[in-house]
Amino acid sequence: MNSESIYFYLNSSRQNEGPFTWQELELLKNKGTINNQTYIISTIDKQWSTLANISHQIQPSHNPVRAPGRQNATPTGNKVSLLSKMLKRNPILNYFFLPITKSYFDFSGRATRKEFWMFCLLCWVAEITYLIVAFACMFLFSILLGTTQGEQGDAEMRIMSGIFTVMPVVIVLNIIGFLFLIIPNLALALRRLHDTGYSGVSLLLYFIPFIGPLVILILLAQPSKLGENEYGPQPKNR
Repeated sequence: MNSESIYFYLNSSRQNEGPFTWQELELLKNKGTINNQTYIISTIDKQWSTLANISHQIQPSHNPVRAPGRQNATPTGNKVSLLSKMLKRNPILNYFFLPITKSYFDFSGRATRKEFWMFCLLCWVAEITYLIVAFACMFLFSILLGTTQGEQGDAEMRIMSGIFTVMPVVIVLNIIGFLFLIIPNLALALRRLHDTGYSGVSLLLYFIPFIGPLVILILLAQPSKLGENEYGPQPKNR
């Protein structure tokens, strides 16, 4: 266990809160937000444990007193702090990063409408941004391969050659991104169905011709079932 890991804790509604550095967790403990019995998970250990147990595993040697001017000398500490600050300043990004990190293979529990649809929205934003940047780079690259000398037809052929040279790379990267997002999308959809009181098996309705996708869309848009159900307690609207 490392004091410079990224940590998440389980709140009273059994929802994960984070990310936090170890120093931020200690501040939360001092404020009374969490206590020694609060369950904590780190991005390195990836196992839930109480705050008291993790505190015993954090040795003083892992957090030595550094000489003045070298407090930021540890690259890992810098990265943790940067990621934590980025997500805290832009909490909306949590709706995208948390499902593809700590909840990547999480097919149990419940997810609110806001969690599900914000993730879908941010996926589309990421896809559109990628395509805009990719086609802009592809166009600029093709222009660089073109030439202002010689006949116009020769320059046009070079531009077209540049486009067809870069396009396979753009397509392959897009396919990799699509495949990477399949599992978190599926996991989040199952948790969303659980939140409405339906089994994850209901996703098989998607394969009914014509009406299947519409039925799934309606189910995913249903509000949360009040109180605890067989899949867990009602999540917060976050």
